[in-house]
Parts: sequence; C-alpha cells; structure tokens
Amino acid sequence: MMVRAVLFISAFWGLTGFASLSSAALPDFTEIVAASSPAVVKILVEYEAENPRYQEELEELPESLRRFFNFRGRPPVPRERAGMGSGFIFSSDGFVITNHHVVEGAKHVVVRLPNRQEYDAEIIGADPRSDLAVLKIVADSLPILRLADEGALKVGQWVLAIGSPFGLESTVTQGIVSALNRPVVSSDGSGDSERTIFPGVQTDAAINPGNSGGPLVDLSGNVIGINSAIRAGTTVSGEAGSIGLGFAIPIDLAKNVAKQLIDGGTVEHAQIGVSVGAAVSGDDITGIGAEVGSVNDGSAGAEAGLKKGDIITAVDGQAIASADALVASVRAYQPGDTIAVTFQRDGKVQTVDVKLGSDKDAG
Repeated sequence: MMVRAVLFISAFWGLTGFASLSSAALPDFTEIVAASSPAVVKILVEYEAENPRYQEELEELPESLRRFFNFRGRPPVPRERAGMGSGFIFSSDGFVITNHHVVEGAKHVVVRLPNRQEYDAEIIGADPRSDLAVLKIVADSLPILRLADEGALKVGQWVLAIGSPFGLESTVTQGIVSALNRPVVSSDGSGDSERTIFPGVQTDAAINPGNSGGPLVDLSGNVIGINSAIRAGTTVSGEAGSIGLGFAIPIDLAKNVAKQLIDGGTVEHAQIGVSVGAAVSGDDITGIGAEVGSVNDGSAGAEAGLKKGDIITAVDGQAIASADALVASVRAYQPGDTIAVTFQRDGKVQTVDVKLGSDKDAG
C-alpha cells in the first residue's frame, strides 16, 4: 500500500507540475495589446459607384420608356458605396499602411484612431501586385508601431492580429505563425499583370473581413506582417469568417513597397524575366515545379542561361511547387538581388545564380 501511495503521489505531482509549467509558459498579451492598440486604426472609405445594374436594366427598355426612366435625358446620379478596413500608423508624422484592396477606387478616405479622432487621408500610393497602400494624415506626435527586423520570423512563434473585423474596432486575436512563404494569389480580372501574388505568412490567429490592412505583431509588439487574405468558412450568421487560415504580407516585402510608394508613388518588383506554367509529369520530371514557357531577350533569366522547357524546382534552397509559388518567392526579393535557381533540364538537376531584374525593365 505504501508503494502504491508513493507512486500515486509522484504521478499527481508530475501532472500538477506539468500543468503549472504549461501555465507559466503561456505569454501574457496584455502589455503588448496596451502598447500596440493606440497605433491601429480603422479605415473608412467612400467609393465612387456608377450603378451598373441600373444601366443594364435601362438598356433593356424600349427607347420611348428609356428616355422616361433616364430622367428626361439626364444621366442617373451615381450611388456611393461605403467600405472599411484596418491599418496602422508607422511614423509619428502620419504615414499609415493598409491594403490596396481596402482603398481601391476610393473617393474619400478617413482614418479613425482608437480615441475616436478622425482624419481625412491622402492616398500616397497603392500597389495592386503586393496589395499594399500608404496613406497620409495631417497630424504629428502620433503613436506608432515598429516594423520587425528582416528575417526574424519563425514558424511556431506567437502572434497577435489587431484590427476591426466586421467593424468591431480594436479587436485582438492570438495564434501562431502556421507557415511561411505560402503563395497567396488573387485577381481583379484585368489580366495576369495585375494579379496580387505575395509570399504569405500563414497564421491561425482569427482574421475576418475588416481585418484587412491591420497588423500582425510579435510578442515584442513589432509588426511582422500586414493582414490581407483569409480562406473563409461560414459563421452562424451566414457571413464569411475565419477558419484558422489567414494570410499576411511579410514585413520584408511591405517595408520595400512602402518606401517606394513614399519616395515616388510607383513600385518596382523583382522578376526573372520568364513566363512559367505548371510542370507536367513525364519520364524526366516529377510534375512539381514551374515550367519555363519562354524567356525574354536580355532578361535576368536569359543572362543566367535559363531555357524554354526548364523546370524550376527551388529558389535559394526553398522548394517551388508551382508557377504561382515561383512568382510569390521572387516577389520577396528586390531588383538587383542575386538568387540561386535550381531547375531540371533533360533529367539533370542544375543550379544557376540569377541577378534579378525589374518589372519596369523594357522587354
């Protein structure tokens, strides 16, 4: 009996000791939230709308009735649409980062601080390819968020998402970095040149509509990403909502784009100068990678010796599973950077150094 009692007590203390250790290891987010939240803002947007549905219905009417419904020859008055998102202040003199898709087509933008102060905002610049925009408000001595150092992000680390999901201001959710360099792709239908593709930071911190443009911060309160996209499920109210798959624009890319927007309003993105598509399985290739369809004359890829039919499988040792993954990977670099590109050709694996060009380069 004595032996059994000792074993029971040892097991009990082992379990309670583990629970105590686990509780002690959990971070306290309160100080981080208190320090970070004052710099996280709500973006209120008025869009210009031309009421296309009204125009379509008008055109279906007979000419005699169309003139009647066309307000006796006067054009219909456009209706304004309202939208919202999130953002954060990153300089005390009023520069704000948000998403391009939050302010795209905006007629008027207002930035609302957590203390309820509102400022009219100027759109300094916006970049659809990275889904980033920089705004400016006329104010000084504003609270700011610091941008994390490059390359500091690791899978598994704690993160907080702060923003205005469904309009609920100053909402904080917690999670971890689930994965890095996820190719996040969207399109506005205007062609591949305008597609948003970035190497996303995946997180399970709850991100919902309205979080767009808000910060993803680490336990030091530094911004490690800008929340941009979700893989949505359906909430009990029938709205699209978080299922633990959110994606943020990495801070390395955001820093580069924001600086270019402030300096000149336009952004240069790195590129290899090749067109790529999905690799097709065959005797010599695995079906994983990005197949080169063409190489632009004088491009970075041409200079490095890439050829049509090459299957690019890695960039700087990071596996490339698709054409979109290649584009997203290259977007993480800047024009002039040199990367190691691994590819298959005639059943052989080769690696070449590629000095990246710019999407503004001729040809």
